[in-house]
Amino acid sequence: MKHPFLLIFLLFVYCNIFGDVNNTPNENSYKFSLNLNEVENDQLMVSLITPQIQEKVITYYIPKIIPGTYSISDFGRFIKKFKAFDKNGKQLKVKRLDDNSWQIKKANKIHKVTYWVDDTFDADMGDNQIYPMSGTNIEDKKNIVINTHGFFGYFGGMKSLPYEVSITHPENFYGSTGLIPSKVEKDKDIYWVEDYMRLADAPMMYNEPDTTIIKVAGAEVLVSVYSPTDKIESAYLAEGIRELLMAQKEYLGGELPVDKYAFIMYFVEPFNAAPVQGALEHSYSSFYYLPEYPQTLVMPFIRDIAAHEFFHIVSPLNIHSEEIHYFDYNDPKLSKHLWLYEGNTEYFASNVQVKYGLVTPEEYFDVLRGKIINSKNSYDDNLPFTEMSKYCADKYADQYQNVYEKGPLINMSLDLLLLNLSEGKYGMQNLIADLSKKYGKDKPFKDDELFDEIVEMTYPEVKDFFARYVEGPESLPLEKSFAYAGVSYKPFSSYDDYSFGNVTLSFNPDTKRLLVDDTAEMNELGVELGYEKGDEIIKMNGEEVPTDATIREFIQDFKAGLEEGKEFTITVLRPNEEGETEETLLKGTAFKVERTALHEIKFMDAPTARQMKVRNAWLKAFVTPMDAPAYQHTAEEVATIEGITTALYDVISGPAGQRNWSRLKALCKPNAQFNALVPTPEGEKNYQTLSLEEYIGKADPFFMESGFYEVETGRVVEEFNGIAQVFSSFETRTEVEGEPFTKGINSIQLVYDQDRWWVVNILWGTATPENGIPNKYLKSGK
Repeated sequence: MKHPFLLIFLLFVYCNIFGDVNNTPNENSYKFSLNLNEVENDQLMVSLITPQIQEKVITYYIPKIIPGTYSISDFGRFIKKFKAFDKNGKQLKVKRLDDNSWQIKKANKIHKVTYWVDDTFDADMGDNQIYPMSGTNIEDKKNIVINTHGFFGYFGGMKSLPYEVSITHPENFYGSTGLIPSKVEKDKDIYWVEDYMRLADAPMMYNEPDTTIIKVAGAEVLVSVYSPTDKIESAYLAEGIRELLMAQKEYLGGELPVDKYAFIMYFVEPFNAAPVQGALEHSYSSFYYLPEYPQTLVMPFIRDIAAHEFFHIVSPLNIHSEEIHYFDYNDPKLSKHLWLYEGNTEYFASNVQVKYGLVTPEEYFDVLRGKIINSKNSYDDNLPFTEMSKYCADKYADQYQNVYEKGPLINMSLDLLLLNLSEGKYGMQNLIADLSKKYGKDKPFKDDELFDEIVEMTYPEVKDFFARYVEGPESLPLEKSFAYAGVSYKPFSSYDDYSFGNVTLSFNPDTKRLLVDDTAEMNELGVELGYEKGDEIIKMNGEEVPTDATIREFIQDFKAGLEEGKEFTITVLRPNEEGETEETLLKGTAFKVERTALHEIKFMDAPTARQMKVRNAWLKAFVTPMDAPAYQHTAEEVATIEGITTALYDVISGPAGQRNWSRLKALCKPNAQFNALVPTPEGEKNYQTLSLEEYIGKADPFFMESGFYEVETGRVVEEFNGIAQVFSSFETRTEVEGEPFTKGINSIQLVYDQDRWWVVNILWGTATPENGIPNKYLKSGK
């Protein structure tokens, strides 16, 4: 959607629905203003009408370090021409104490502060680099990235006062943020927040809008994109993550702890990109700095990283220590629980995808395998994780990235331990839900007490786990952990695989093809084929090699079709003697070589009943929400089309009272749609569409008051290769033996995935006297 006026209208409506956003700061508050029309040399002036100050001397701070990066950034380096004034405009004496602080004399007379902010995206930062995801960008009339900690600061001891931020912008600009503005004008947005922590947690991006909104469990999720050459569109990315967000909503119990969330995505042309790229989480948003490759290529990466960032709405928003709650941006004391804030979030980000069928178990195992390899090869596996967390900003800065490798493995091991002890009934999802209820946004835990709290909430064995593997130096017991779920883990194993000639392959970002990067180590097959450095592989055995995310599957299929001793072909693009590129056919004889597999993960052949309980709870989504009574399908219910169709009718039928919504959710994919085409009193047809959650919300009040029995009267099934279309005729009654008050047809779309059938879509229409149900769709034929 590229329509700023509609967005402004929606925000206006939204702000009037949620009364709390209409609050305005009291007199003793910060009042910042920023005019994006007045850019000078990639700099903007910040103006502050100060709160009342009693002290004669006070210090103004810009953050040295922020949560999420946990690295020393010194954002004050980019502040120029800092000035302070009294009410008469007289300049007060200011002394710069260090990169991030300014001492102001006669502060009890202060009225106004001004300073200029230089951006970080194109700055020469020397050795002290700033992650671009936390940086700032000032491109006049193009794009302004306001990571608020880089623009706005606080006076010592006064972070808890309210803030008002007024941003004047070009009329064709739209401000993307997780904040809900208290006032919107055609060229100005005004935001009110309760304190500095909330402001610093809310990045903004202003530019010509390319935005799409997704509704998830009542929350508005904004996807905003800045793509300088228009290669990437918000609508495409939003559609690509929609199914993931629906799965995450179910993973969290069907509800979200926020009313609005923003994915703010800044793309930069690859040759201008900083070497470090990625995203930075916030409680109500996440900011992305990524290379502007074709959107089909960046989509898989965005989906994975978005899964991680979105889960931060739980931790640290609802689960955090006093060190986070009262974070000191200039003299920070860090928490020892990065295994929770980052590790759990990264673990959930991949586990949700396998639980809801977005990836296969084998693909999930590959993700875990990669994290095991990275954690053991790149970091100190014997460094206590709590120790690393406490000192990750300085002493162990080179170990910080292990929060994304070993951190999720800690959570996986703990999850499997809990599931084993509870026989599949209680795992990390349950623990995180319970911790959220116990603490929440406004109640931090004490850093040194969390482990004891978790042990008290779960099992005594968990104390030993924390002592040995999180607080202690021991390596995770991966073999034992995986075995709980009937999964085999081997640090080393060997296997035979077809050789490709032992050349070094890379990727050409312009053509999106595999590129032969080096032939120095190629074997006899490589010599036989005749590879040359710079060859671009376009075909294998005459089939075109895909240039999108399906290339891995293509190569696996290609290898599966090879036979030892038989000829195969590789077609490459190669310059000829005239310098023109032409197709060259390479021929070779297939043979296998022995390879070593590191950290092999695969299912055991004969797991026990207990292991299957743990495995199913770990890898499959039988129950949502987490606090609902457990419901697990029988094999018959979802193994056949007849079984799932019968279960679908059964779950909504019955006397007045609540239906088993957990059972309905478990029949459906998380993004299942419920659609109706019904006649209006005027004789017209009205089309309505609802998400699974919206359908439950609308149907539940009716079922609580009225009996409802829907009976199938006929079924016609069309099936092909794992997809099925069911035309199911029905009659509805308020009593079992009552007269039907409605007749119609349910058009049910099913998919066979994870060894079972799922409902992905239901579209129903009602019959009328003029347009009855055709005989071919009725059991009796009439």
